[in-house]
Amino acid sequence: MHPDEGYKNFTVLYKELSESLLNLNEANTRAKIIDRFLKECLGWPESAITREDRNDVGYTDYQLIMSNRTQIIIEAKKTGEYFEIPPAQYRRHFKVGGVLQSIPNLTSALNQARNYSVDIGCKYAAIFNGHQLVIFSAITIGKSWKEGYCVVFHSLEDFKMNFALIWNILSYDSIRSGSLVSYVDFVKSDLVFQKLIQGIHNRDQTYARNDLYTYLQPISNFIFSELLDEARTEVLKQCYVFDRSNSQLGDEFNVFFTDRLPHFSQKFKIKEILEREKKGGVFEREFLSKKQNQNRNRKGSLMVLLGGIGSGKTTFIHRFFKIVLADHENLLWFYVDFRYTSPSPDVIQAYILEKISQEWDEKYSQLLSPLLSDIGFAVNEPDKKVYFSKLFNLLNRLGFSISLIIDNVDQHDINIQERIFMEAIHLTDLFKTVIIMSLREETFLTSTKTGVFDAYDIPKFHISSPNFISVINSRLDFAIKVIPTEFNFSPDVASKLIKYFKIIKSSLILGNPQSERLINFMESISVGDIREALRMFNYFTVSGNTDVTEIFKIFDDTGAYQIAYHQFIKSIILGERRYYVQDKSQLMNVFDFDTSITDSHFTQLRILQYLKNRQNKSSKSRIGRGFVDINELINSTEEISIPRPVVIDSLSRLAYFRLIELDNQSKTNIDEASFVRITPAGIYYVNSELISDFTYLDTIFVDTPISDIVVFDNLKPLIDVIELIKRIERTETFINYLVQAEESEYSSRPEYNGHELTQRRFAAEIREKFLTQKEYILSRV
Repeated sequence: MHPDEGYKNFTVLYKELSESLLNLNEANTRAKIIDRFLKECLGWPESAITREDRNDVGYTDYQLIMSNRTQIIIEAKKTGEYFEIPPAQYRRHFKVGGVLQSIPNLTSALNQARNYSVDIGCKYAAIFNGHQLVIFSAITIGKSWKEGYCVVFHSLEDFKMNFALIWNILSYDSIRSGSLVSYVDFVKSDLVFQKLIQGIHNRDQTYARNDLYTYLQPISNFIFSELLDEARTEVLKQCYVFDRSNSQLGDEFNVFFTDRLPHFSQKFKIKEILEREKKGGVFEREFLSKKQNQNRNRKGSLMVLLGGIGSGKTTFIHRFFKIVLADHENLLWFYVDFRYTSPSPDVIQAYILEKISQEWDEKYSQLLSPLLSDIGFAVNEPDKKVYFSKLFNLLNRLGFSISLIIDNVDQHDINIQERIFMEAIHLTDLFKTVIIMSLREETFLTSTKTGVFDAYDIPKFHISSPNFISVINSRLDFAIKVIPTEFNFSPDVASKLIKYFKIIKSSLILGNPQSERLINFMESISVGDIREALRMFNYFTVSGNTDVTEIFKIFDDTGAYQIAYHQFIKSIILGERRYYVQDKSQLMNVFDFDTSITDSHFTQLRILQYLKNRQNKSSKSRIGRGFVDINELINSTEEISIPRPVVIDSLSRLAYFRLIELDNQSKTNIDEASFVRITPAGIYYVNSELISDFTYLDTIFVDTPISDIVVFDNLKPLIDVIELIKRIERTETFINYLVQAEESEYSSRPEYNGHELTQRRFAAEIREKFLTQKEYILSRV
């Protein structure tokens, strides 16, 4: 039922009740008011309502049931039994054990409903006399039920004026979405939060890029980006990484982080690609088999290449044709990239044909025109579909193999993706070509649910992300090698650039605590996305927060330089910006939250810890180790009155920064997800490696909501200080605020004590680790 329909039906009921001034007994109150209110106004189906159900302490008037579980019981009273609740125009919540205990008939009804709830194990109850409604939590954890709060609607007029609120609490659809926890158990405090960043003039201020930026940019464009165009084939050849393990990580990260076949691989017969220097593994064998079938039987076929975001699918394809198959004669391949277009369904075919035409003109037309002319092929056909159908069939008979690559399809919504897939099937039959289509794993999984891929027997392959440090080292080595010859730099500039890259590379050599911290940080935070990892690396090399002058000075004085962990993460967090703003940063502020729905800085960390505790457990749905049912998580949070909207908001934030992984593999579409697990990035945060680090805390405090006005005023004049002692002072002030906020939560919510989600006190740990860091930093000063 739509809420508008519910309100319309309520206005009819309201008019009837207002005009008749009924004084009904309990039975008539139920039949003429409560039944109609539940079904006609709140959308409860008759099948979900149980009446007069017997239990050990009597009969419950109503049980509202969903998924074979009683969600709430309703104790009905006759309309004449009025509750003398104090007028509270601006107050909706009352403490059960407060002023309501002075109303004898209401106290008796509350106790009666509570006894029924306890007997049948139903957490929520309501008292309804036809024109007043009291909803409360009858079972609480860690405190007396009378310490809880109830939601009160005072009159029919109150119902009418606030029908949307009643709908959001008590309707069938709302209760299914967890409304009772949100509105009954969870009473948000009256704290007012402010962010320091909001008061900063020119909060988007940036620093100039570092001294080498002008020279680093062309190197970055040529070497530290995607290696797709023909001019960079040599870079692709020398920098391509076959190592797809992450053995440099510790056991906890390595087992969980290593990018391998997705959880649904066995079900859909997906094969893992293991490459060698001049080989493409099982993918090459399958392709050559399809190619032979194309030449022999004039038959086309489709292959699907799967991989996560930034795993290197596009790079693999270009290397496969440019290097692995470089010696194969008479092999023509056409590359269609959907990354930079937004096609409507009716122009997909035209776009593919136009790209084929462009590639034919650029790569093959001049080479093959003499041959085609000699055999008299001169089709005057303006229709590209007909033209290339005839051309490709002729070339096929002449011994040429035709391949079409359709890449980056998953840049578009699922409907467009499926239309492109169907178009690929059509062109496979028409052109008699081998078509390779690359997809993200999430796209493939979503499509299988609609049956599109299930309808065809298509070979499917998966490519895992390469080892991050191997990628960086191969690019650094190549840059150092070609800077003197491939770039038009003066000898002095070339010398500085080579020195800079050598310093960076030496800082990433395993064997000392700083380099190990850097490697763990980069491999954990990048979560297998090499494109993003390279972008993160570039952030550091060119950032205005990377002091190249200081690096060179120390190197020249001592003959060595180790890039420190704090230097690296500061550049990654801020880039060229002066102040931290979360939506402009590579790193998440785990203490940020939506102040309109919660007042806790720690929900995200608690969720991460909950998921970390389950990282080695098998999923109920067998989709993969560590996956947790989102409903299971929500049920657990509701036990301690953390409402569903807060959990969903937290999961959305964590997924966006890839601290968690959804089973649909999306970073943004949590509505379509059913399971979630923690990623290495999430483990890295929750293990306190990052969240207790001085540099991290010293940076993110400006974009954190703060409710204590004294703390806010104390931090405000310290925002722009650069002296280390002052920075330590402001960070300690911020940490102490987090400690106080956490302690306040535990003192006001006794149910937190002893519950798994709230066993760990994060702020206290952070302060303890910070004090150790502080002592070390001051000793170095």
